[in-house]
Amino acid sequence: MSTRKRAGGRKRGAARDSRGAILRAAAIEFSERGYDAAGTDRIATRARVNKAMLYYHFGSKREVYLEVVREMVRTVGSRARAIADGPGTAQDKLDAWVAALIEEAAARPWFASIMLREVASGAPHFDVHTFQLMNDVFVGRMSGPTLATDQIDTLLSWIDKQPRVPRAAHANPAAVERGRALFNDATRGACASCHSGTGFTNNATVDVGTGRAFQVPSLVGIGSRGPFMHNGCAKTLAGRFDAACGGGDRHGRTSGMAPDEINDLISYLQSI
Repeated sequence: MSTRKRAGGRKRGAARDSRGAILRAAAIEFSERGYDAAGTDRIATRARVNKAMLYYHFGSKREVYLEVVREMVRTVGSRARAIADGPGTAQDKLDAWVAALIEEAAARPWFASIMLREVASGAPHFDVHTFQLMNDVFVGRMSGPTLATDQIDTLLSWIDKQPRVPRAAHANPAAVERGRALFNDATRGACASCHSGTGFTNNATVDVGTGRAFQVPSLVGIGSRGPFMHNGCAKTLAGRFDAACGGGDRHGRTSGMAPDEINDLISYLQSI
C-alpha cells in the first residue's frame, strides 16, 4: 500500500472520529444549557476540535442539534424494526421495545433533558425530516390502532395515579412550611394560581415573560429535574428567580422577597 493511500485512510478515520466527538460534546452542551444558550465554541472545545471542523461536518448549530436527536431515534428505530420483525407474542414485543428504549436512553443520559425541553417549548428547532423520523419510529413501527378520546383519558388517569418515588425528608421542615405559605399566598408568590392541584399545574398555556406562551409544567419532582426553564437558563432553582431568566414578576411575585424567603420557597419546591 502506498504512503499516499495510508495517509488518506488516516485522514478519513480522523474525520469520522472528530464527528463522533462533536456529537458527544454537543449532546452534553445542549442537555446542560438548552438550544438557545448552547455555544458552538464550547462544543468545539469540549470535543477538542476547532470550530471549523464542526461546521465542516454539520454546517450549523441547528444541524448538529438535530443530528444529536436523530442519532438516538435512528438507533431506537433499528431495534424497533428488529423486534417487530422477530418472533414472539405482542406482549413479548412490547416488553422488548420498552427494554430497548430504556437501554438506549440510559446510554444517552442527556437525551431526556433535550427532548423534554424541546417538547415543552413546542419543538421550535425540529425540522420536517426529524418530525418524520420520530413519527416513523415512535408511531409507525410499534404502534397499535389510534386510541379513542375516552381511552386516552383513561390511560392518563391511570398514569396520574401511579405512586411517586419516595423522597427523603427535608433537612429543614420549618423552611418548607414557610415556603409553602409563600407559594400559596395570592398577594406574594402567587405560584399556586398556575401550579395547582395534585399535579401542580393547571395545564394552561401562559406567557410569563420568558419569550412567549408555554404550557404550565407540573412541579412534581422539580427539585431533581434541572436545568430549569424552557431554555435551560437556570442551572439551579435559585437561578430561576433571576429576572433575566425567570421572567420577573409576571412569573410569580417574587421581586419583593428577601433572600431568606427565596430560600424558603426553594425548600418547598424541592419537597414537591
